Amino acid sequence: MRRAGVPFAVGSNSERGRLHMKLASAGLAELVGEHAYDPSWVGGRGKPEPDLYALAAAQLGVDITRCVVVEDSVPGATAGVRAGATVIGLLATGHAHPDDAAHLLAAGVNRVVTSHAQLQEALGLAVPV
Repeated sequence: MRRAGVPFAVGSNSERGRLHMKLASAGLAELVGEHAYDPSWVGGRGKPEPDLYALAAAQLGVDITRCVVVEDSVPGATAGVRAGATVIGLLATGHAHPDDAAHLLAAGVNRVVTSHAQLQEALGLAVPV
């Protein structure tokens, strides 16, 4: 996304320290930088409330209706839909949440993908082979 010039942020229900630890262990802390938001940024109102996504969009200077939220849980998908974003459900290998495609679709996601390659394609960011 950075190579394509697409601004991005992370909105997580994880506590701030835990979120930053997760990003660091995945090698993403530097990439995400200051755009990692947790409920403490919005008065403790985590997902399924739309506040995290609305804040992230505002911090990026982007209208939420032009944003795509990628979510693997029903509370997160609900938050994205309620915020007014387009929501893509991601069910990748090692999926941490018990929600399946049917639950995500019922929450209002626009489509469900099952791999990061499918996600890149859905976002128009597929890496040429």
